[in-house]
Amino acid sequence: FKALSETNEMWHAGPWAKELIKECRRLYPYVWGDIDYEQYYNETYYPFVDTIDPLCRGTDPVTVSVGNRINLCIDEISKLQTGSKIIDYGCAHGSVLLPLAKHFPQHQFVGVDFVKTNVDKLIYWAAENKLENVVAYTGSVDNWPEECPPESFDYAICAEVLEHVSEPWTVIGKVETRVKKTGRVSITVPHGPWEALGLYKLSHYSSRNHVWHITKDMLREMFADKNDCRMAY
Repeated sequence: FKALSETNEMWHAGPWAKELIKECRRLYPYVWGDIDYEQYYNETYYPFVDTIDPLCRGTDPVTVSVGNRINLCIDEISKLQTGSKIIDYGCAHGSVLLPLAKHFPQHQFVGVDFVKTNVDKLIYWAAENKLENVVAYTGSVDNWPEECPPESFDYAICAEVLEHVSEPWTVIGKVETRVKKTGRVSITVPHGPWEALGLYKLSHYSSRNHVWHITKDMLREMFADKNDCRMAY
């Protein structure tokens, strides 16, 4: 839609198409460059999901915090030797990293997120919960922190990230560069138009942070060239 709006074809489109493009620009202003994504995130997304300590949501910090999807991470981390290094790319405020760090105190956990408010919140909650095996840095796959050199981690997590980026297949490859040749990577995504349906029910229709509605077929295509890859539902 953005490409269409920037060509002469836009002016030949019917009224319905022009209204649709107008609505898309309203919902995804960062795609058009009307607002910086970090600013958009802080204004629309952060207030709803990043204000509760992930370790204060129930008696079991692992299952209560993020549900059954984390079981994949638990299975993989359980196979690691003591003292292994784990990176969580797109860690946000620590909804995955902090419960895992508490569950596996014998390992070192490193969070990386491009939103500084997320990193600050994660560091604060790690200190509040006395998790000495957690550090976090501001960065991205195009600007890795110097503390995260290539092939330095035994395991990588990329949870609920791919749906937010324009080229998820590129992000996957760049996250893999941080993992040792013998390491593993676990990725989780919401299935299909989860955000559009969920936010509509919550009357938060005016905000959108997902630029992809990822399906099983899309995942199969993205990971077709990966060795020893399995998909869990």
